[in-house]
Amino acid sequence: MKKIQIVYWTATGNTEMLAKAFYKGIKQEGVDVKLQYVADAQPEQAKAMGGLIFGCPAQGTEELDETEFEPYFEKVLPYLNNKPIALFGSYGWGLGEYQAVWKKRIEAFGGILVMEPLAIFEVPTQEDLQKAHDLGQQFAQMILAIDNVVE
Repeated sequence: MKKIQIVYWTATGNTEMLAKAFYKGIKQEGVDVKLQYVADAQPEQAKAMGGLIFGCPAQGTEELDETEFEPYFEKVLPYLNNKPIALFGSYGWGLGEYQAVWKKRIEAFGGILVMEPLAIFEVPTQEDLQKAHDLGQQFAQMILAIDNVVE
């Protein structure tokens, strides 16, 4: 069975809450999942994963974090070809447009966005966390379905 990796960066804890909700949804489906803060993740790990989920809040003028997440993300891009991917994050101003740019970068490297990115304004509500949990379940179900077709 393929493994799913969730890699996230957080400044205030909002994105971490979403990451943990995705994680719980995936675990509930019985899929092996690795939850990692970006500083603990190695880009090469993406090669062995059946699916990848990335979480990062908007920083500055709707950009990915430049100190830790962006350097990691630049290195992981070559490993995204034909990988099922999901994105999530939070934002405090603007409309979360950074995720559209993020999505295009992934697609340019052959990554397959299997669901619309989840963009949450400010602190996630219980409803937002439930949505992240449900999306984690859906992502896990997709990975299981892909595994069944490949085997």
